[in-house]
Amino acid sequence: MVSQSKGLIKILPLISWLIFLALCFKAGAKFFSFLFSILDVSKSLRIIVATYEMKEIKAFGVGNYIILNMLLIFIWVLKAVLFYYIIKIISKVNYITPFTANLLKNISKIGNIALTIGVASFITTAFATWILGEQRVSAGKTAEYFGGGVEYILTAAIVFAIAQVLKRGWELQSENEFTI
Repeated sequence: MVSQSKGLIKILPLISWLIFLALCFKAGAKFFSFLFSILDVSKSLRIIVATYEMKEIKAFGVGNYIILNMLLIFIWVLKAVLFYYIIKIISKVNYITPFTANLLKNISKIGNIALTIGVASFITTAFATWILGEQRVSAGKTAEYFGGGVEYILTAAIVFAIAQVLKRGWELQSENEFTI
Protein backbone atom coordinates (compact mmCIF):
# COMPACT_ATOMS: atom_id res chain seq x y z
CA MET A 1 0.00 0.00 0.00
CA VAL A 2 2.85 2.37 0.84
CA SER A 3 4.60 1.75 -2.49
CA GLN A 4 1.36 2.38 -4.37
CA SER A 5 0.91 5.80 -2.73
CA LYS A 6 4.57 6.68 -3.44
CA GLY A 7 4.03 5.86 -7.11
CA LEU A 8 0.91 8.02 -7.18
CA ILE A 9 2.76 10.86 -5.47
CA LYS A 10 5.46 10.72 -8.14
CA ILE A 11 3.03 10.72 -11.10
CA LEU A 12 0.58 13.32 -9.71
CA PRO A 13 2.80 16.35 -10.47
CA LEU A 14 3.25 15.15 -14.05
CA ILE A 15 -0.50 14.77 -14.56
CA SER A 16 -1.13 18.17 -12.99
CA TRP A 17 1.45 19.84 -15.24
CA LEU A 18 -0.07 18.22 -18.33
CA ILE A 19 -3.55 19.43 -17.39
CA PHE A 20 -2.20 22.90 -16.60
CA LEU A 21 -0.42 23.14 -19.95
CA ALA A 22 -3.50 21.90 -21.79
CA LEU A 23 -5.65 24.54 -20.07
CA CYS A 24 -3.09 27.26 -20.87
CA PHE A 25 -3.10 26.14 -24.49
CA LYS A 26 -6.92 26.15 -24.57
CA ALA A 27 -7.09 29.65 -23.01
CA GLY A 28 -4.50 30.94 -25.48
CA ALA A 29 -6.29 29.33 -28.41
CA LYS A 30 -9.58 30.93 -27.32
CA PHE A 31 -7.90 34.31 -26.97
CA PHE A 32 -6.16 34.26 -30.36
CA SER A 33 -9.23 32.79 -32.00
CA PHE A 34 -11.28 35.66 -30.60
CA LEU A 35 -8.64 38.21 -31.59
CA PHE A 36 -8.47 36.90 -35.16
CA SER A 37 -12.26 36.90 -35.42
CA ILE A 38 -12.42 40.55 -34.35
CA LEU A 39 -9.68 41.48 -36.82
CA ASP A 40 -11.51 39.41 -39.46
CA VAL A 41 -8.45 37.29 -40.12
CA SER A 42 -10.45 34.10 -39.65
CA LYS A 43 -11.53 34.11 -43.30
CA SER A 44 -8.06 32.93 -44.23
CA LEU A 45 -7.55 30.82 -41.09
CA ARG A 46 -10.33 28.24 -41.04
CA ILE A 47 -8.25 26.19 -38.59
CA ILE A 48 -9.53 28.35 -35.76
CA VAL A 49 -12.51 26.22 -34.89
CA ALA A 50 -13.83 28.01 -31.82
CA THR A 51 -14.45 31.30 -33.63
CA TYR A 52 -15.95 29.59 -36.63
CA GLU A 53 -18.38 27.66 -34.42
CA MET A 54 -19.44 30.81 -32.58
CA LYS A 55 -19.98 32.92 -35.71
CA GLU A 56 -23.76 32.76 -35.17
CA ILE A 57 -23.31 34.69 -31.93
CA LYS A 58 -21.47 37.46 -33.77
CA ALA A 59 -24.62 37.95 -35.88
CA PHE A 60 -26.40 39.20 -32.73
CA GLY A 61 -23.98 42.09 -32.34
CA VAL A 62 -20.25 42.60 -32.07
CA GLY A 63 -20.54 44.01 -28.55
CA ASN A 64 -22.35 40.92 -27.31
CA TYR A 65 -19.84 38.73 -29.12
CA ILE A 66 -16.93 40.51 -27.42
CA ILE A 67 -18.49 40.28 -23.95
CA LEU A 68 -19.32 36.60 -24.35
CA ASN A 69 -15.86 35.71 -25.61
CA MET A 70 -14.16 37.70 -22.86
CA LEU A 71 -16.23 35.81 -20.28
CA LEU A 72 -15.25 32.49 -21.86
CA ILE A 73 -11.57 33.45 -21.97
CA PHE A 74 -11.78 34.56 -18.34
CA ILE A 75 -13.19 31.16 -17.36
CA TRP A 76 -10.45 29.26 -19.22
CA VAL A 77 -7.72 31.40 -17.66
CA LEU A 78 -9.21 30.77 -14.21
CA LYS A 79 -9.21 27.03 -14.88
CA ALA A 80 -5.50 27.22 -15.70
CA VAL A 81 -4.82 29.28 -12.56
CA LEU A 82 -6.72 26.67 -10.53
CA PHE A 83 -4.34 23.98 -11.70
CA TYR A 84 -1.38 26.27 -11.09
CA TYR A 85 -2.34 26.36 -7.41
CA ILE A 86 -2.80 22.60 -7.41
CA ILE A 87 0.74 22.27 -8.77
CA LYS A 88 2.00 24.62 -6.04
CA ILE A 89 0.39 22.44 -3.38
CA ILE A 90 1.69 19.18 -4.83
CA SER A 91 5.24 20.46 -5.31
CA LYS A 92 5.58 21.98 -1.82
CA VAL A 93 3.86 19.39 0.33
CA ASN A 94 5.92 18.21 3.29
CA TYR A 95 5.07 14.63 4.24
CA ILE A 96 6.54 14.90 7.74
CA THR A 97 4.52 17.99 8.74
CA PRO A 98 1.87 18.21 6.04
CA PHE A 99 -0.28 20.94 7.59
CA THR A 100 1.22 24.37 6.90
CA ALA A 101 -0.12 27.89 6.65
CA ASN A 102 0.97 27.96 2.99
CA LEU A 103 -1.07 24.83 2.27
CA LEU A 104 -4.15 26.34 3.90
CA LYS A 105 -3.70 29.57 1.95
CA ASN A 106 -3.40 27.74 -1.37
CA ILE A 107 -6.38 25.47 -0.61
CA SER A 108 -8.47 28.54 0.19
CA LYS A 109 -7.37 30.15 -3.09
CA ILE A 110 -8.42 27.01 -4.95
CA GLY A 111 -11.84 27.19 -3.32
CA ASN A 112 -12.19 30.87 -4.22
CA ILE A 113 -11.13 30.27 -7.81
CA ALA A 114 -13.53 27.32 -8.17
CA LEU A 115 -16.36 29.47 -6.82
CA THR A 116 -15.44 32.28 -9.23
CA ILE A 117 -15.42 29.84 -12.16
CA GLY A 118 -18.86 28.57 -11.14
CA VAL A 119 -20.35 32.05 -10.84
CA ALA A 120 -18.71 33.17 -14.10
CA SER A 121 -20.12 30.08 -15.83
CA PHE A 122 -23.61 30.95 -14.62
CA ILE A 123 -23.21 34.54 -15.80
CA THR A 124 -21.91 33.37 -19.19
CA THR A 125 -24.78 30.92 -19.62
CA ALA A 126 -27.35 33.54 -18.63
CA PHE A 127 -25.81 36.07 -21.01
CA ALA A 128 -25.73 33.56 -23.88
CA THR A 129 -29.32 32.57 -23.17
CA TRP A 130 -30.34 36.22 -23.24
CA ILE A 131 -28.52 36.77 -26.56
CA LEU A 132 -29.52 33.64 -28.42
CA GLY A 133 -32.67 32.52 -26.72
CA GLU A 134 -33.27 29.23 -24.93
CA GLN A 135 -33.48 26.99 -28.01
CA ARG A 136 -30.35 28.26 -29.74
CA VAL A 137 -27.97 27.96 -26.75
CA SER A 138 -28.71 24.30 -26.16
CA ALA A 139 -28.39 23.41 -29.83
CA GLY A 140 -25.36 23.22 -32.02
CA LYS A 141 -21.66 23.21 -31.32
CA THR A 142 -21.79 26.38 -29.22
CA ALA A 143 -23.45 24.49 -26.35
CA GLU A 144 -20.10 23.04 -25.26
CA TYR A 145 -18.85 26.53 -24.32
CA PHE A 146 -21.60 27.21 -21.80
CA GLY A 147 -22.44 25.56 -18.51
CA GLY A 148 -20.43 23.77 -15.86
CA GLY A 149 -21.20 26.27 -13.13
CA VAL A 150 -22.85 23.82 -10.77
CA GLU A 151 -19.87 21.47 -10.82
CA TYR A 152 -17.43 24.21 -9.88
CA ILE A 153 -19.65 25.59 -7.13
CA LEU A 154 -19.97 22.10 -5.64
CA THR A 155 -16.20 21.67 -5.96
CA ALA A 156 -15.71 24.98 -4.15
CA ALA A 157 -17.98 23.82 -1.32
CA ILE A 158 -16.03 20.58 -0.98
CA VAL A 159 -12.69 22.41 -1.07
CA PHE A 160 -13.87 24.86 1.60
CA ALA A 161 -14.92 21.91 3.80
CA ILE A 162 -11.54 20.23 3.28
CA ALA A 163 -9.82 23.53 4.10
CA GLN A 164 -11.63 23.63 7.45
CA VAL A 165 -10.50 20.08 8.25
CA LEU A 166 -6.92 20.93 7.25
CA LYS A 167 -7.07 24.09 9.35
CA ARG A 168 -7.98 21.99 12.38
CA GLY A 169 -5.15 19.57 11.52
CA TRP A 170 -2.73 22.51 11.33
CA GLU A 171 -3.91 23.74 14.75
CA LEU A 172 -3.40 20.28 16.25
CA GLN A 173 0.02 19.96 14.61
CA SER A 174 1.03 23.37 15.98
CA GLU A 175 -0.11 22.37 19.48
CA ASN A 176 1.89 19.13 19.28
CA GLU A 177 5.05 21.01 18.28
CA PHE A 178 4.92 22.93 21.56
CA THR A 179 4.20 19.85 23.66
CA ILE A 180 7.19 18.35 25.43
